[in-house]
Amino acid sequence: MDVMALKQLESGGAFAEVEGYLAGEAIRSRDAAAFKYASAYFIRRGKPAKSLECYSHYLTFAGNAEPDAEGIALAIDCARRLDKHALVRDYLFSLSPKEREKLPSATLMSAAHSLIQLGQLDEAEKILGFIRHRSGVPQLLSFDALIEQKFGNLANARAFIAKKTNLKAEGDPIQTVQEALTIALAHMADRNYSGAEKILQACKANLAA
Repeated sequence: MDVMALKQLESGGAFAEVEGYLAGEAIRSRDAAAFKYASAYFIRRGKPAKSLECYSHYLTFAGNAEPDAEGIALAIDCARRLDKHALVRDYLFSLSPKEREKLPSATLMSAAHSLIQLGQLDEAEKILGFIRHRSGVPQLLSFDALIEQKFGNLANARAFIAKKTNLKAEGDPIQTVQEALTIALAHMADRNYSGAEKILQACKANLAA
């Protein structure tokens, strides 16, 4: 079905027929033009989430068509506000790496947040690293580099935990937030995340006392 036919159906109030086509035949035939139209259609219908989904289909089905970077930046921001994290990722990856680098930092931050929510931590870290580089802020250490810097290796981290545990048993409590953070990092190096959380919660309780 061509876009003119869809417009005529919309103007006649045949919304069920329009949406039936988009949900069925348009998907099967990879009708990019229909989904480009639908991204505006669903805005008019007051359904922003559906509009974003249709724009994602348009990007997928358009093939070699040059992506609209400005439109994609807006779509990423909108999808993030709607907590549509998979859509944010799809929009981001519809651009080439060079095109992604031209996106505003706020848009890239939105994309990094969604990637974190999806568990794609390495991709999120790449984006955050690029933002820091572009802004001139010194690169932060990765978690593994931080552990290596503080303890050297896992055996040293475990020895540090044992030492602090013995001191605590002897009545020597954790004195500072920095000390609590170092002990928590040692637990995290040993993949004892519940132990790290207990240390930080205890530190929080002490500060509130």
